[in-house]
Amino acid sequence: MSKHCVQCGLPDFKITYGREPLPIDDKGCCVFCNDYEANQKLYEVNFKANEEKFLALCNQIKGKQKYDAVIMYTGGKDSGYAAYYLTKKLGLKVLAVTWDNGFFSKQHEQNLRELVQNLGLDHKFISIGENNLAEFYSNRLKKLGRFCACTQPALLFCAPEIAASEAPLIIMGVSFGQQLSLFQNRLLFEFNINERQLMLPLLKERGMGIYQMQDPGFLIGALLDVACGNYSPAMEELLQNCFKHFQQMMQEERYINILSLIYNFDHKIIGEVLSQYGWKKPNNTHSAGHTSCIMEHLKGYLAYKQNMLNLDYLEIAAERRWGRISKELFEEVLPTIHYNQAEPPEMELFCKVAKMTREEVEQVLVGKPFASPNPPPINWELVKKLTVNINQEQLSKFLSLAYNRGIP
Repeated sequence: MSKHCVQCGLPDFKITYGREPLPIDDKGCCVFCNDYEANQKLYEVNFKANEEKFLALCNQIKGKQKYDAVIMYTGGKDSGYAAYYLTKKLGLKVLAVTWDNGFFSKQHEQNLRELVQNLGLDHKFISIGENNLAEFYSNRLKKLGRFCACTQPALLFCAPEIAASEAPLIIMGVSFGQQLSLFQNRLLFEFNINERQLMLPLLKERGMGIYQMQDPGFLIGALLDVACGNYSPAMEELLQNCFKHFQQMMQEERYINILSLIYNFDHKIIGEVLSQYGWKKPNNTHSAGHTSCIMEHLKGYLAYKQNMLNLDYLEIAAERRWGRISKELFEEVLPTIHYNQAEPPEMELFCKVAKMTREEVEQVLVGKPFASPNPPPINWELVKKLTVNINQEQLSKFLSLAYNRGIP
C-alpha cells in the first residue's frame, strides 16, 4: 500500500533522480512540499515582471520576419489559449505547428480545425510517416520505458518547419504545474541551497518562462528520446534532417517561451474563452487537466506498472502545492490520469501505432526500464550520424543528466 503526502497528495512511487521512492517524512510530508515550505520565496513567480520582459521581447522582434512566433499546437486548452493570446491580445503573426503523434481523436481534430479557422492562424500539420512513428514509439518504450506524445518529440520532428518559418519565438503550451514541477525537481536534486539562491535571482531577472534556444538542454532532451534506439535507414535519414535544423536554430536568435510562467492563466477562464472560438472540452477530460491527447490513461498506466511517478501526477500535485487548485479539485482531476493497474482501452491503439503486440508491451513493463537507475546504452553509431556538435565525453554526461530530468 502506497503512502501519500498529506499536503500535495503524491504517492511514494519512485522519482527520476536515483529512481528511489519519493521521500515522505514521519509527518506525512513529501520532500517536494518540505522544500517548498522551507524555500517558498525562491519559488515565487512574479507574473507582472515576467510579462513585462516578454512584451519587451515581442516589441523587439515583431514584424521582422514572416512570422513572429511558432506555437507548438495540439488543440488542447493550454496551446489553444496560447494561440488565442498571441494573436488576439498581442497581435503577433503566428504559425501553428502540429506534430501528428498518431493519437488525435475526432474531437481533438475538430478543436484543431475550429481554433485555426476562427483565430485566423496559418497551420502546418507534420507527419513523419506510419513506419517512422512506430519505430520511434517502440524504441522509446523498450529502451526508456516511456510514453508521451507531446512537447519534446514535437519540437524535434517539427524542427525543419520551425526553422523555415524564421520565427524568433517558439511557444510551448506547457502548463504551470508541469513547468514548476520540472523546475523544482531539477533545483532540488541538482543544486544545493546556496547554488539555488544564486541561480534563481538570475532566472527572474531574465524573466521566467523565457529561454534562449542556445541552451543545450533542449537538444539533449530531444536526443535522449532517440539516442539508445535502433532504426531503419529511412528513420535515420529523418532524424539527421531534424537534428540538422534543430542545431541550425541553436545558432540563431530564437527563444523558447512558456506562457504559463509569463501570464497567470486560469483554468476556468481558458475554457470559457476558447469556447467562444468553437473549442469543446473532449469527453473524459477535466478542465483543470489535459485536453489534447487521448493517451493520458496509457501514460498513467505505464508509469504505474513501473512504480514511477510521471509528469501528470507531479503536475497536479504542484498545482495543489502552489495553491492553484484545491484538494477537492485535485481529487476530481486525479482519476483522469488513470494511475492504477487496470489496462486502459487505449492500449489497443498504442499497439497498433507502435506495431507492437500487447504481450511485447507487457514484457517491457516486467523489466521496468523506466525505473532503471542508469540510462540504457547509447547507440553511438547513430549519434555520430546525427552530427551532434558536442564531444562524446561531454555528451555522455549531458545524456545521463537528461535521463534524471526526463519525466514522461
